[in-house]
Amino acid sequence: MTPAQNQPGAADSERLISAANQLVHDARPGDAVRLLIGVIRADPRDGLARFHLACAMQAAGKPVEAAAMFRKAVEHLPGHPEPLVRLGKALERTRRPAEAIDALNQAIALNASDTKTNLLLESLAKRLAHLEAARERLKGTTGEQMPAKIRGAALLELGATLDALGEHREAFRAYSQGHQTFALTREAMMHHAGEYPARLRRAAEEVTPDVVASFRRDDAPRERPGPTLLVRLLPMVRDRVVEALRVTPGLVVSAKTSCMGQTARALEEMVPEAAGSPAAIAGLSRSEVASLRQRYWTLAEKAVGSGRLSTHPLIDAAPMNIQHIPLFRALFPDGRIILSVRDPRDMTLNCFFQRYLFNTMTVNLLHIGSVASCLADAAAYWERITAAAELPTHVIRSEDLDWAPRQTLSNLMGFLGQAYHGELDKLIRHRAAELSPEPPKTPRDFAPLEPLPGRWQFYRAELEPHLEKLAPALAMFNYSSKERAE
Repeated sequence: MTPAQNQPGAADSERLISAANQLVHDARPGDAVRLLIGVIRADPRDGLARFHLACAMQAAGKPVEAAAMFRKAVEHLPGHPEPLVRLGKALERTRRPAEAIDALNQAIALNASDTKTNLLLESLAKRLAHLEAARERLKGTTGEQMPAKIRGAALLELGATLDALGEHREAFRAYSQGHQTFALTREAMMHHAGEYPARLRRAAEEVTPDVVASFRRDDAPRERPGPTLLVRLLPMVRDRVVEALRVTPGLVVSAKTSCMGQTARALEEMVPEAAGSPAAIAGLSRSEVASLRQRYWTLAEKAVGSGRLSTHPLIDAAPMNIQHIPLFRALFPDGRIILSVRDPRDMTLNCFFQRYLFNTMTVNLLHIGSVASCLADAAAYWERITAAAELPTHVIRSEDLDWAPRQTLSNLMGFLGQAYHGELDKLIRHRAAELSPEPPKTPRDFAPLEPLPGRWQFYRAELEPHLEKLAPALAMFNYSSKERAE
């Protein structure tokens, strides 16, 4: 798109826009966003810069902000269909199909011969009709007269459907009712609600100077290097850090088998009072530590193969590893820890919008307030326990994998002592295709397995009562408490 530019300094603007586009091509979309924000500050009327800023935001994994910026580009570039087409695609990506259809209709009014846009409009219209039909069907199965399990499942599916339609308030209500209904079918398990975060709080409180000194005790060299523990504050639907680690040839990743979890259960059988207690774990004898370490490696060899472990460092990436950091430190003084995190507001919503198998941890994810509390407790635990463990740690934010993918992955490989491999560039290109504004070949099916970055911005009102709980985690991991588009 090359609409005429009549503002002063158009030549400088075009040069900077070209430089920004090159930054996006070089897998540095975050730098492109910063450059283009500067262009707009110099001339707020520069519609073309706003258009390219929106494209860069999309490439940087900021789909909600990109859609807002495309709207501003439309305002500043009247009569040009391309900003409207891109706006429609951005709205489709952020699950607002009715608004997307409206934008595409406006684009077609300006250029009726655009075959691709007509096809996309037809596809979205079918998608919208499908979602609206699903909404009505599901509403018929959520009545009080339905069995609790059927009603609960229908309410959660209705919530996902309403979210895909952009009906956010109604979606949140459906999710809340769905979780409450399922809770009625698991009354015995609900008695365990609160136990998991309470255990994290107690563990954090137990970290004293004496316990820290005990953790330093068994630092003798090992015949095999310690593994790296990948942890999260809460379960993550899609962890792209794991995806990057999996494609790195020099590593072996165990993501399904909870080797640390099974080792912790073995510890509980050996010393019941040591379960989750840093003080008790620090008091283990050398022979007990050696026995548990051997137990861990036996489990790991079964999970990934002993031949691979003899030549590749192990990444233990089981979902709930965070609670096992004290035991990990006792067994592997030479180990490393990676924390994979995303915006705590998105993590809170993404966890709340899932349907989990009930256990002593997931019963804490049935109410938005308890999810926020659980995340806040986990963040405080992380800060206290990692300082005590004195292990090398590396925090990687999911958003940085889009904002500056190559630099972020290079830092991760450096922490692990691995060379940057070409397979990572393939992963970056694959992700760039996912973020591309080009329309999908088939209408997107927005399953819970596709978390939307910035989703929390559609649920500000529902999150507002819980933001005070999340504030320390936001500050801890350098997330702004406010989001703003130029």
